[in-house]
Amino acid sequence: MIVRNNETYDNPSSDFQINADPISTCDDEGISYDDPLCDGSALDSLGAGVSEFNLIEANYFHDGSIGPNLTSVRNSVFRNNIIGFYSRHGTSFWQETDNPKLGSANNLIEHNLFMGESSSHVLQFINHSGNNTVRNNVLLAVSRSDTSVSVRSNTLLLEQDSTTEGKNNVAGNYFVGGYFEGFSPGSSDFSDTNFDASWFVDFPYAGSIAKVEAFKPVANAPIAGVGELLSSTPKDRSGVVRVNPTDLGPWQITLPNSCSMSEETVTTTKTVECEAMDIPGGYEILDGGDVTFRANYYVSFARGFHVGDGGIIHALTGVSIP
Repeated sequence: MIVRNNETYDNPSSDFQINADPISTCDDEGISYDDPLCDGSALDSLGAGVSEFNLIEANYFHDGSIGPNLTSVRNSVFRNNIIGFYSRHGTSFWQETDNPKLGSANNLIEHNLFMGESSSHVLQFINHSGNNTVRNNVLLAVSRSDTSVSVRSNTLLLEQDSTTEGKNNVAGNYFVGGYFEGFSPGSSDFSDTNFDASWFVDFPYAGSIAKVEAFKPVANAPIAGVGELLSSTPKDRSGVVRVNPTDLGPWQITLPNSCSMSEETVTTTKTVECEAMDIPGGYEILDGGDVTFRANYYVSFARGFHVGDGGIIHALTGVSIP
């Protein structure tokens, strides 16, 4: 199952839920919770009590009563999502039975923005929902008014219980405000007791609903350019290729340093590859020359660039020509 590029808001219950519901799929069918028919792997056509191999990315879940419920969800990817501002609680990875194998486990939770302004949890892992990888996310506990946004100290930012404490790989995340239960930020995590709405393009005040682009960080935001590049999340929510060090959260706004082409003429077939490149004035493809510029980000041509008769240019990325 792929859940991508959706928006949910203003819902009275959980606005996004994956719930295998082992009560009805197993117990009500006379299947015990520890029977492989209930807790086995979908790879073996088993596991009626779990949901596996889901991709949940680039969604915007916001401004409702309860955040996403991921119940008995295993081996799934939850990345580049924006989730926040629920009156009751935020995102939950949990289950409804006593069988450890039915916990929400072995999931990747990467490059999301989780936000909360109530006293309840922003992100939760309970009831044997362990062995999850939680990296490069931004978790904000804030208090909003009509004219300001500040850190909120009494929001439960990340919660684990006795069955999950020490059982999840939590690293490289940025925590702002709030407090923790069953968890302490590690050496690779970032903790901040301050927050400034100017870190983002147009962070919403109380009572306002932000467009998704409002949550893009600005160039000097403390979450920009501080994360380790993850092979499991190589692009941001809009498809921009991430660089190393990468921006935390769902957006990549930091571009790589460009390599500049020297001023030279080209008469034969040539391919130039670079993360990003600036073509200076004076660079020339002579008559019959055939040049391919290949870059992940951009090719920028300065004034004075010239292609002679019969010359061919290929630019395999975004192109800027003044």
